[in-house]
Amino acid sequence: MNQKVNFAELVSKAVESTGLEGLRNVVEKELLHYDILYCLDSAGLLEQLTFQGGTSLRLCYGANRFSEDLDFAGGVAFSGADLKNMKACIEAYLGNRYGLEVNVKAPNALRNEPGYEEVRIDKWQVSVTTAPGKRDMPRQQVKIEIANIPAYTKTPMTLKRNYEVLPDGYSDTLVMCKTLNEVMCDKLVSLVATTKYIRYRDIWDLPWLLQQNATYDIDLIRKKFRTTESRIMTRYWHSAYKASIRL
Repeated sequence: MNQKVNFAELVSKAVESTGLEGLRNVVEKELLHYDILYCLDSAGLLEQLTFQGGTSLRLCYGANRFSEDLDFAGGVAFSGADLKNMKACIEAYLGNRYGLEVNVKAPNALRNEPGYEEVRIDKWQVSVTTAPGKRDMPRQQVKIEIANIPAYTKTPMTLKRNYEVLPDGYSDTLVMCKTLNEVMCDKLVSLVATTKYIRYRDIWDLPWLLQQNATYDIDLIRKKFRTTESRIMTRYWHSAYKASIRL
């Protein structure tokens, strides 16, 4: 993969071969998902992580819903410092492959952004200038979120080849994923624990999981609720402490 690839042409071929003409921006993002997972796996940066969420269902289990972000469980002892090379790895791979401007914001650069202080995760934001000749076109952005929560199940999965234009080696990328049963438990917990908005993506994913014969584990759901409650209380006391300082 030393030869530069024209990203715009690659996306056009992917769109044409799949009949997704009206979803070019979505296809762009998904192709970048493949690139990022491939380069992180090649660099050994996925070894301690467990792929979870809608993108894992799409890329590893064959779900039909497109997803925005790359979500991982890092375990309770996870620290962003464990992946200090992630920024350089992604910038180098995408930059060399496509010759495009790539910028990765690491967690320490994102902590000053509004709302980040309430999020109990480490988050990387990948920005790619996919149309350098068109200043009116927004940069493509992919978020990589790693939560310091446990994954109770792990199963090795290869990436589904959703586009014929993908390099052959991408199908050999091996990612540790949560099982469908645990993903179903995650979806059920998130659906009832989120009060500020309706998680339509979970409502969409649950019937698909049932079609795959996934089942929920009530004991696992109890464990996840305890983890959720603990994180909510930590956030509450952190906010209360900051308020007391202001007083």
